[in-house]
Amino acid sequence: MEVWGRRISNPISISAGFDKNAEAVEGLLGKGFGFVEIGSSDKVPHGGKVGPDILDVNLGKNKTSEDAAADYVEGVTNISSPDTPGLRKLQGKEQLKDFVEKVQAARDEMRWGEEGPPPLLVKIDPYLSKLDLEDIAAVALTLRLDGLIVTNSASEDPDYPVCEETGDLCGKPLYILSTNVLSYLCLLTRGKVPLYGCGGISKCL
Repeated sequence: MEVWGRRISNPISISAGFDKNAEAVEGLLGKGFGFVEIGSSDKVPHGGKVGPDILDVNLGKNKTSEDAAADYVEGVTNISSPDTPGLRKLQGKEQLKDFVEKVQAARDEMRWGEEGPPPLLVKIDPYLSKLDLEDIAAVALTLRLDGLIVTNSASEDPDYPVCEETGDLCGKPLYILSTNVLSYLCLLTRGKVPLYGCGGISKCL
């Protein structure tokens, strides 16, 4: 199949977070994934969470950065990570519009090969209101965004007891929530913006 002007073997991919340092791209493609998303990758090194962590590049804003757009212009833009304080504020209508315009402009100024510039997708939060989603859809349509990734992980969930440990909630607990967000965005964008459903596959035959 063809998407974003590139041919892939199938629409099933592995999302960012599994191969943060792009160490297993070839092996993962050999397992049958249509494409592999690495990262998140940041422009400047910074400290991360303590403990073990278990091709498309997911770029993330540095926790210490004052200019968010400058971190992304150099793929997938992750503006909804629960790990970076204040990052999700970029999902507001005016902030998102300004952010995407800057990244698109910088991307278009760069020199690319025969395939042209890489597609620009934005990954969004699972806990957005309908009004927030309507704003995001409007920006995506107006600026002809290459796609939206629906959704990121969550930092909390009201259906689960509060734990002392910090971390992200992902996978099956977010399936219904992220699917509802995906369904509403599909209605809002009317098939004009590619939507990439993230999560939902918990087992295979």
